[in-house]
Amino acid sequence: MNLIREVKKGLMETLNFSLTIFSFSQLFIAMLLFAFHWKASEQIRITVLLIVCSCGYLLKQTHTPDMEFSLFWWLTFIGANSILPCFWLLSLSLMGDKQRIRSKHIVIALLPLLLPISGELIHFAWAFDIRSSENWLWLFKNTAIMVELSFIAHAVYIALGHWKTDLVELRRKWRVGLVSLCAIYIAFVIFTVQIVKADYIWITTVQMFIFSLLAVFLNFSTFMLKDMSVFQIDKENRKESNKPEDIELFNQKHIDGIINAMEEEKLYRQESYTITDLSKHLLLQEYKVRKIINSKLNYRNFNDFLNYYRINEATEKLSSSEFIGIPVVSIAMESGFKAISSFNKTFREKHGVTPSVYRKQFFNENGKD
Repeated sequence: MNLIREVKKGLMETLNFSLTIFSFSQLFIAMLLFAFHWKASEQIRITVLLIVCSCGYLLKQTHTPDMEFSLFWWLTFIGANSILPCFWLLSLSLMGDKQRIRSKHIVIALLPLLLPISGELIHFAWAFDIRSSENWLWLFKNTAIMVELSFIAHAVYIALGHWKTDLVELRRKWRVGLVSLCAIYIAFVIFTVQIVKADYIWITTVQMFIFSLLAVFLNFSTFMLKDMSVFQIDKENRKESNKPEDIELFNQKHIDGIINAMEEEKLYRQESYTITDLSKHLLLQEYKVRKIINSKLNYRNFNDFLNYYRINEATEKLSSSEFIGIPVVSIAMESGFKAISSFNKTFREKHGVTPSVYRKQFFNENGKD
């Protein structure tokens, strides 16, 4: 029986090692493909960092006791624990609503790293392993789990929350596919390793098998990208697409119909107006409307498209003496906003000041009370 167990264990370890090598090769190829476009987009750079960290996670599986606290050990340990921060930053940047990564986001992303690195630094500097203390282990483990699960939940919320208004077709598929699968995998690892602490070799095999599928999915998706339109490519790096099959899709009357629906019919005033509503109004397939607004009118989000017209109308009214007695909130609602908070945020993004300040400054500069 012991011999059979040893043989099974050996086979499982060989399988795990093979899956590790296979996954590493897939990630390395994907990293090279993305690295070619490194300068084109912030989102591509984050993707490359995520792949590098994933490679660190794979190499961490090869740790042996004599490697502890070596340079290789630290690099792979930090890389493995940086997957979640990079995954969250990529979800925020790629799937968020006009989200640019700022210093505060990087600081927040570092939170999942604090506890594991602190624990190992304490172990390295003072030879105190928190895993030997039940109270410290409970505090570190449960706090880390709560932080990690919060990041995963927020990443999934971002991916699925803006799905309906996303105009980039491939990115819509990635929201449901890649982001959800990655979140499920990370949650699975947290559950089996940190919560249940399952010490079965087949658990590792399942983890590595799922990871291999993700690596293949990422690599396949990367190869299928004829361009990097799923990412927010900087303007100076963007190339216009003039495919023959788009001639009918981009019929000028379709473009004029969409613009007319906004400028003349002012359909943007309708609360909670969706791209489905616009498609039905134009008697045009939804995917065509989405493609036209994205590729020809240069909007990546349907709400941004609507808000452009809403803000223009609100700005005109705030600059007109005819509406000087009308409260800002009324102007916001009449323009199609359903909440004053979203109106203030969108207005401030365009003009740099709140609607009330804008109105006051306009009439002061033009000598009107």
